[in-house]
Amino acid sequence: MVLELVAMELKVWVDGIQRVVCGVSEQTTCQEVVIALAQAIGQTGRFVLVQRLREKERQLLPQECPVGAQATCGQFANDVQFVLRRTGPSLSGRPSSDNCPPPERCPVRASLPPKPSAIPGREPRKALTFNLRCPKLVPSPSIPEPAALVGPIPDGFADLQDLELRIQRNTEELGHEAFWEQELQREQAREREGQARLQ
Repeated sequence: MVLELVAMELKVWVDGIQRVVCGVSEQTTCQEVVIALAQAIGQTGRFVLVQRLREKERQLLPQECPVGAQATCGQFANDVQFVLRRTGPSLSGRPSSDNCPPPERCPVRASLPPKPSAIPGREPRKALTFNLRCPKLVPSPSIPEPAALVGPIPDGFADLQDLELRIQRNTEELGHEAFWEQELQREQAREREGQARLQ
């Protein structure tokens, strides 16, 4: 009896962009996925594949199979995310001298807030990455997702205008509130005067 392996897709987040890895099987190792992704993005160095489920993360071992790791999550398998993380330079890419001073921290970057993991209401960017092309695999009948069009990121000008408009409205509301508070105080003073006259 010959078992046919079905080619699958694996979605992996790389630098905030979701990439689709085609041709993955249950026997595909993390090391194969990491090597192919690193080649696809044109980066060298040491990388790890991290499995994220809700708020918990687990670094996968090179010989582990991501599809199998995802299957072990049972009913939560659809909530699993894989993230490619760079852990350092490649061994050949290291500087020849260990006496190199560490890079200085830029004051501009030091003041920036951390990057948000996801912005609600915005569709994640996706990119079709590569195909493992395993000869044993039967191609999946499903068509891979097309790469989403990546447009310019809003520069925040509209958000800034919206915030300024909110500030203006809040200032007007505070002005109205102060006016009505003064009216209430005048009314209470008149009422006290009227009470004093009656006594």
